[in-house]
Amino acid sequence: GTAADTIITPDFRILLAGPGKFHFAISTDLRGDTCVRSLAGNAAAAIVYEQMGQGVYQVAPGGQALFHDGTVQNPEMLMPPNCGCPQPRVQRAEARPAAPASPAAMPATAVDDNVRVQVDAPAAHERMLEFARTFMPESLGKIELYRGNRPIFDLYAVEDEIQKALDRKVPLKSGGYLIIDQTEAMTTIDVNTGAFVGHRNLEDTIFRTNLEAAVAIARQLRLRNLGGIIIIDFIDMQDEDHRKQVLQALEKSMATDHARTQISSVSPLGLVEMTRKRTRESLEHLMCQVCPTCEGRRFVKSAETVVYEIFRETLRQSRQFEVQGLMVLAHQDVIELLLDEESAALGELEVVVGKPIRLQTEALYAQDQYDVVLL
Repeated sequence: GTAADTIITPDFRILLAGPGKFHFAISTDLRGDTCVRSLAGNAAAAIVYEQMGQGVYQVAPGGQALFHDGTVQNPEMLMPPNCGCPQPRVQRAEARPAAPASPAAMPATAVDDNVRVQVDAPAAHERMLEFARTFMPESLGKIELYRGNRPIFDLYAVEDEIQKALDRKVPLKSGGYLIIDQTEAMTTIDVNTGAFVGHRNLEDTIFRTNLEAAVAIARQLRLRNLGGIIIIDFIDMQDEDHRKQVLQALEKSMATDHARTQISSVSPLGLVEMTRKRTRESLEHLMCQVCPTCEGRRFVKSAETVVYEIFRETLRQSRQFEVQGLMVLAHQDVIELLLDEESAALGELEVVVGKPIRLQTEALYAQDQYDVVLL
């Protein structure tokens, strides 16, 4: 299982070192970057520790060697010779407690992935600029303060996109759709043709739907930040070449994902097993809570099922206690069913128990909630 210790290792963008440990780790996002990997190896020889009790170090190519209560000797050693990368600048920073993370400050970490970043809060804008000056000076020009009268979420239809990212069903342009179900163990994605009938034959329709779905799935995984085990149920394809092309389309679409992913081949049933590194909570877990009515089951008992449960409970109570009558408290749909389609069965039950049965609607009850009250 997971082991906990007292060694603090802050997670920086490129390289980090923990206080009291002669150990460096490099970000796994830097795949195949030989300059940065050489930087990681040379940094151990270039940094001389003084007061490791408060020491935290970060080194970035073309950026800064940031340290607290320590010194850096020969900073030119941090980059391999003749690599073409600018030498890192060395800057000393006074140790100070980090401010707690806030949603307004979080977008600054995503500047590298966007052409522009607009923010409508002046205070958040200043914090983002301060962060960029220290860690990402090349991104200062990308951070803008929005001064328009129209709400920025309305201008870019952000709320509509968030709602779509929370929906279980994702429509495709061709008429097909995806069904995304997130559970504790894994995430399952089902691909369906829907209204798409194609122009040639069934195999061509399935192939084109799966190709479009592969691109849409990669986008949805990033938008929803889904991680862990992911099972994709593509529509079954008979042509082996079609399977390879769909898998290649999925791998190509996932290539730009910053989270580490592993994708298996298409099984004979059309299933693709993949894993995506879980970096933080998914969008659904961040913005939603468990439904208080169904408690996360995504379904409630039908009115017919509840009616039969009421019949059994009424019979049980009448035989166990001496009563003058019984009253059933239930949801409006259940009461209407008792008065309409099940009225004959309710009359027979009154004859069996030999007591009158009264019905009362409770507006606050869920459909599968009821009470049988003794009178």
